[in-house]
Amino acid sequence: MTEDPCKVKDAFKSVCSLVFQKQKETLLDPKKRQDLLFHKVIQAVKNKALCAEEPHQMQAAFSWGTGFLIRPDIVITAGHNIFNYKNESYINWENLSIYFGCFLSHHSQKYPSIEEKEEYKIKKILWVTKVSNQDFAVLQLDRDAKGVPLLPLNQNKRPTRGTPIYTIGHGNSLPAKFTPGAHFVKRFNRNYFSANLDTFSGNSGSPVFNACTHEVEGILVKGLKDYELVPDGSCYTTKKYNRKHGEKVQIIGPVVQMLNHLNI
Repeated sequence: MTEDPCKVKDAFKSVCSLVFQKQKETLLDPKKRQDLLFHKVIQAVKNKALCAEEPHQMQAAFSWGTGFLIRPDIVITAGHNIFNYKNESYINWENLSIYFGCFLSHHSQKYPSIEEKEEYKIKKILWVTKVSNQDFAVLQLDRDAKGVPLLPLNQNKRPTRGTPIYTIGHGNSLPAKFTPGAHFVKRFNRNYFSANLDTFSGNSGSPVFNACTHEVEGILVKGLKDYELVPDGSCYTTKKYNRKHGEKVQIIGPVVQMLNHLNI
């Protein structure tokens, strides 16, 4: 199906990027921000280049993760964006800035114009799951996000196999991207389902929308391996999967229950 372009355009405004201080300062420095270009980041991390046909190589990779606004001062994101489950400790969340609408207006643009956007900070962590059977966090901003639409959450019926879905988020830490044409694959349990979304590291915390109702059905929390070396080992290419494989999505139901418990 074709997603409603007006609904998608509004949703872009509600999706936010979580940005650490170092990346923010680099992005704002004209002399240093080229260090954030995606091809340079991959080269530094993997010691090999991306293959020439890989997209978005000349865009900045600046985002720690993704979130979205559901109340004027409340953001939802993946729990592991805030709490390290392996180390059982909080990340340095006080060092995060939050920006809404960090997407590019045309293909030749390399950097999102965060200097033109409102910067928000996390005032308080209202809730974060600290066990692996759920993965979400509820964040209170330091003030209301003015002019940012609130995303509606599915309050009732759970999605079923074949439900068309899409997501918007900061995959590969890049400016926000629209990922359409996916569907619900299967439910793991009452907390998670899988969907054949074309997402990447950095998409964690992205809202997963029902393409029919445009309500949030879940939160992208875990994916399959993003890249692999080509046979001759010369460069990295996007790893391909068949449509039966899926990314892991936190069902929004437990989030709604927690919001009700918190009287939000």
